[in-house]
Amino acid sequence: PEESLPVLEAHSVLIRRYWSHDEDAILINQSNIACCLDDLGRWDEALVLKRQVFAGWVARLGASSKQAIVCGSNVLISLGRTGCFVEAQTFGRKLAALAKRVLGDEHALTLVILHGLVHARCRDPDVTRESLVDAEATLQDIVE
Repeated sequence: PEESLPVLEAHSVLIRRYWSHDEDAILINQSNIACCLDDLGRWDEALVLKRQVFAGWVARLGASSKQAIVCGSNVLISLGRTGCFVEAQTFGRKLAALAKRVLGDEHALTLVILHGLVHARCRDPDVTRESLVDAEATLQDIVE
C-alpha cells in the first residue's frame, strides 16, 4: 500500500488533467485512494475522501442509487473506525432505512450497513443498555 499511494495520486492528476469531464473516473479514483489510505491506517484522511466520494455519487446519481448506498456504507464503516460513534449511528440509521427501501431487508448491502450500525452502537463508550438491547435485536434479525 505505501508504494501504491503515490501511483494512485499520480493517476488522479492525470485523470483530472486529461479526463476532467469524466466524473465517474474521478470518483472511482478517489475511492481507490481512500481504500489505500485505509490500508495504511490513515483513517481520518480516508474518511474525508470517502465523504467526498459519497457526496459526488449522491449528486450524480441520487441518494437511492446503489453506488451511493455502497459509498455510504464505506462512510459508515469509517465513522466507526475513527471513533465518530454518534455520527455513525445517526448516519447508519438513515442509510439502513434507505437501503431497506431501495434494496430490500435481506440484500447483502443492507445487512452490511446494519452490521456497521450495530458495530458503532456497541463500540460507543456512552452506549446505553437500551441501545445494546436494540443492537442485539438487530443482529438477531440479520442472522434470521
